[in-house]
Amino acid sequence: MPFLGFSDLELKIIVLRTNGVNLSQIARQLGRARNTIRHAMNRVYAKVGVGDVALLTRWAMKYGFDELLGPETSAERPHPGKPTPRQKRVRFRPRTGT
Repeated sequence: MPFLGFSDLELKIIVLRTNGVNLSQIARQLGRARNTIRHAMNRVYAKVGVGDVALLTRWAMKYGFDELLGPETSAERPHPGKPTPRQKRVRFRPRTGT
């Protein structure tokens, strides 16, 4: 359920980021790619109208998003799943002749 125009992911990122968790740790904790988190963070900055974490933290304190999170349980942590195998590289050789 969106709150104040933020998605659930964006709300989680706001809380984690304002509590000092860096983007890589947020990505690992939420089971998302770092670039996904980075793009969502940029959307948060745009929605709030700030450009850095310090101003976001000030905004979050004003609206109560800076509350410390409780300990994470294993039931809440996403399962990483089975790793996907790397694809075999295809090498193209230059054409000889016409």
